[in-house]
Amino acid sequence: MQEKSFLDARIFNGYLISMAAKRGRPKKPKAEVRKKPLRILLNEEERKLLDNTAAAASLETSTWARKVLVEAARQDQPGD
Repeated sequence: MQEKSFLDARIFNGYLISMAAKRGRPKKPKAEVRKKPLRILLNEEERKLLDNTAAAASLETSTWARKVLVEAARQDQPGD
């Protein structure tokens, strides 16, 4: 006769399944999801300049660049 283990397989597997559904950070609202990449080629000097400027603002380079580009584009809209 098999001895019942402390972690019964049915309980353990159920626990793993429930954990898998809850893993990771919560999903962002659809309005905040970004899926469209913008690829910009830079030389080393340009990249360092952007990295340093973003770091000075306590932002990731991509976050800083997105913020600056979107603000500039909004200012350049015709009729503003």
